[in-house]
Amino acid sequence: MSAVDRQRGFSLMELIGVMAVLAILSAVLAPSVFDLINNAYAKQEQENLESLAADLRRLIQAEQRIPSSNRTNWSSALATFSDLPASRVLSNERGFLRTLYFDPRFFTTSDSNFNGYTQAGGLTGAPVSPRAMFISNLRGNAPQPSMNSAEFDRIWNQTAGASVVEGADVKITRMNFGDLFHRLTVINTATAQAGFSVEGGVAQALIAGNGTTDGISTRFLIDGSRVEFYGTPFPPGVLTTVVVVNDSVSMRYTTDGSSWFWVPL
Repeated sequence: MSAVDRQRGFSLMELIGVMAVLAILSAVLAPSVFDLINNAYAKQEQENLESLAADLRRLIQAEQRIPSSNRTNWSSALATFSDLPASRVLSNERGFLRTLYFDPRFFTTSDSNFNGYTQAGGLTGAPVSPRAMFISNLRGNAPQPSMNSAEFDRIWNQTAGASVVEGADVKITRMNFGDLFHRLTVINTATAQAGFSVEGGVAQALIAGNGTTDGISTRFLIDGSRVEFYGTPFPPGVLTTVVVVNDSVSMRYTTDGSSWFWVPL
């Protein structure tokens, strides 16, 4: 074989054939590669939403408050609690804004705008539907429409007509905070007012019993709330007992015949 034969390159037809094979391989492999990338983004985003949900629960317990659905409000509140960088609390990995929805019947039996909640003396009734959802769309900003309870239920249950449809690109993490609210029942058997306060706030009077019927007050408090109990006469009352509410509990102000004190039931 001559030196000329040994140095011969590809012919034009051979190059065209190689390019055709490469084009076919690209057409076959490209969708698979894109699918792998999209699936990785989707999986990561679902994990991020679950992490934000856990952070929101920690925030509620630590600060006895719930931020509103306003993007600036909840994202800034979570920024100091989240394991995610602050820049990634509000936006997903592709730079699109997330949304936080609260059930409009969170506290009431009729629709009401959820403007956040900061615990003071506690709720006089249990939350009605303490639910919320984080929503993220990997192809655009998550919508933030005016929400009513019917639409919230459609999205939550993914029933017909839902304005947000869960799928490969749209991720939803559902939260129910019912277990974070505990019933506190306070009973006064004395014929004079006693008192109690929540987290060092303004002390509340507990009506006196009348010798036959006890004075009773009920509050619903966020898990981990600290409650201070005062003896009679109230006001001013003397701080005698402190309880951290981690479950439903009843406290009675009673006597052994010589002294008065608070006891759990």
